[in-house]
Amino acid sequence: FGLWDGRRRRLMLARDRVGEKPLYLSVHNDWIAFSSEAKGLLALPFVDRTLNEEAIPLLTVHQSLPAPVTMFRGIEQLPPASYAIWEGGRLRRERYWRLGYSRTASFSSEAAVSAYGDVLGASIEQSLSASDVPVGVMLSGGVDSSTIAAVARQNNREVSSFCVGAVQDGQPDLEIERADRVAGLLGTRHSTLPYNAPELWRLPEVIGRYDQPIWNFVSLYADRLAKRMREHVKVVLTGNGADEAFGGY
Repeated sequence: FGLWDGRRRRLMLARDRVGEKPLYLSVHNDWIAFSSEAKGLLALPFVDRTLNEEAIPLLTVHQSLPAPVTMFRGIEQLPPASYAIWEGGRLRRERYWRLGYSRTASFSSEAAVSAYGDVLGASIEQSLSASDVPVGVMLSGGVDSSTIAAVARQNNREVSSFCVGAVQDGQPDLEIERADRVAGLLGTRHSTLPYNAPELWRLPEVIGRYDQPIWNFVSLYADRLAKRMREHVKVVLTGNGADEAFGGY
């Protein structure tokens, strides 16, 4: 968010702890501009849109650009868990929170699983209660998405699930089969989108929706899946990372 103190003539910009919401800013002489989208800043004539060559190796290593770097010399990201103060024509940046790893706790395996279940359930319930429209789940049949779909169904919600995958020689891939099985067990309204070949001619359209490049062709079929889901729901839950943490499928 941005908060303007008119009496002190001071602007405060802040970003959430994990950087879920983007915040871009540009400083030019005694001007500052900020936006949730880089495209908003590119509309301004004084913003330097020259390619930031230092960003290219970072992109190839990380598959995305870590803050404060962007692809443009005149635009920076405010890092997660940080705030910036603009006062008197100067910008000061501070970090207000860090994830601490110093604390330790003793858990039995049963207690750890129970505590994790409580936190996950509370997170999904909060997401569901915040929505007053039908909710969907991106379902791959993996640990993360299957768990989210199961907890959502436990909350007595009507859930639509969606899967995208390749169909070759009339045979669906394993991800489609797993998603179909999970959807059948949970009783979700399930929809599968066949996607056999990357539609490279759609790259300009897809890339135009991003403010930062990502080093991953997943954006192509994710865009197609988003269009399919939008025909049925406005809010979608999805998970990422649990396959790695809990041993895969």
